[in-house]
Amino acid sequence: MQEQTTDEKFVKAMEKALSGLDTLKTAEQWLAASNNFERIAQKETKEWLAHYYVAFAKPWHSI
Repeated sequence: MQEQTTDEKFVKAMEKALSGLDTLKTAEQWLAASNNFERIAQKETKEWLAHYYVAFAKPWHSI
């Protein structure tokens, strides 16, 4: 069995995090999504996309 590279892990984590983004309705759901993107961003410091979605989700969980 071949070990996944960091890029593959990042892509899979982002795909999973993005998969339900269009169904979020409550502030709690947006906060959970923001926290998830934050965890991804902390692990993958060279990738900018997770940071973008942290910034995208933050205003929604304060509504």
